[in-house]
Amino acid sequence: MNRTRAGLLAAVSSLALVSPVVAADMPLKARPPVVVAPSWAGAYIGASVGAVWHELEYADLPTGGGGPTADGRKVGIIGGGHIGYNWQSNNFVFGVEADISGSSAKVTLRPFGTAPDNETDTSRLHWLATFRARAGVTVGSGNTLVFATGGLALGGVENSRLFPPAAFINPPEVGEGKATRVGWVAGGGIEHMLTRNWIVRAEALYVDLGSETVVGPPPNTNYRTKFTNTDVIARGAVLFKW
Repeated sequence: MNRTRAGLLAAVSSLALVSPVVAADMPLKARPPVVVAPSWAGAYIGASVGAVWHELEYADLPTGGGGPTADGRKVGIIGGGHIGYNWQSNNFVFGVEADISGSSAKVTLRPFGTAPDNETDTSRLHWLATFRARAGVTVGSGNTLVFATGGLALGGVENSRLFPPAAFINPPEVGEGKATRVGWVAGGGIEHMLTRNWIVRAEALYVDLGSETVVGPPPNTNYRTKFTNTDVIARGAVLFKW
């Protein structure tokens, strides 16, 4: 019996000594890499450029009733900068953003035809600023974001109605209004995170800057023109995120 116990102890001791050696010679299994989804949270700045379709809806408002109406849209260039901040919860991203841009958009209408003594109505969008909330969801591996946005819009709009010297109106220039218009903006887009810090974006926005009534100077104050200004914007942007 003692010999049997001694043999068992010797065998166990041998296995204990051999096991580390055998384990050291066995190939290690490769562990799967841990994939960490990119984070959209944080502050960012950026620059954008694109096209703006500025629309002018014109209505003549003579004393005693309605007058002619006209509508026109022209494309211009819009570009500027923006700043914002994002918060993230799982796949959902929320944020706020402010931007300001310069614009070359200009619309000219000749509602009474092209005769030399007919009026010319013009609307220009000089600049546009928006203050918006954003909400979106990440897709794929988390480095692409689809979002919707909306908020307040401010625009520097110039609306004017001009009669040439040959017109029956005197003085020739009937009215002009240049002011900061307040309205709203809504839209959406898609962003893609190239690296931890660099993001590219494509977005579309609809802007409504309300209406303005231009009144002619004395003695032609009964000649009034209503201008309604809206814009459609398609632009791309590059962002740097901290």
